[in-house]
Amino acid sequence: MVRSVTAGKVRAELLTTAPRFLSISVHHLSFVPLHLSSTQRRERFEKIYKLYLEGYSYRALGRQFGISAERISQILRQNATPEELKILDEAILSRCTPSYIFTKIDEMLEAGAQHKVIAESLKVSIDTVKKASARRNRRLTKSCKAA
Repeated sequence: MVRSVTAGKVRAELLTTAPRFLSISVHHLSFVPLHLSSTQRRERFEKIYKLYLEGYSYRALGRQFGISAERISQILRQNATPEELKILDEAILSRCTPSYIFTKIDEMLEAGAQHKVIAESLKVSIDTVKKASARRNRRLTKSCKAA
């Protein structure tokens, strides 16, 4: 038996006779208008640009705006003025050379700081902190095995 469910413009067919171990779950649906006015595009760009400079990753911004990380990158590149593009390039370069950031994260982890606190104080995404923490744990595991 097929049961039809409609939510806005999305229509889904659910099999009600499906085995009990099969489940369908939707955690998040977002509807992004296909056509934005130039004013709306600029406002969206400014929000994304500001948050990116505050340290949010493409992935985190994509989750927040309901679009892909690649689309975030495109929006930043396509809508930036030459001055904004220069600032954006500097921000990207500083993120591509994170050795000092990882050193700071290591120091803060050693002091017992929480991931969220580290991310906020260093203005990096929580994903970056988790990545640094995983690297640190691998290093500590290797040193324990060597000893």
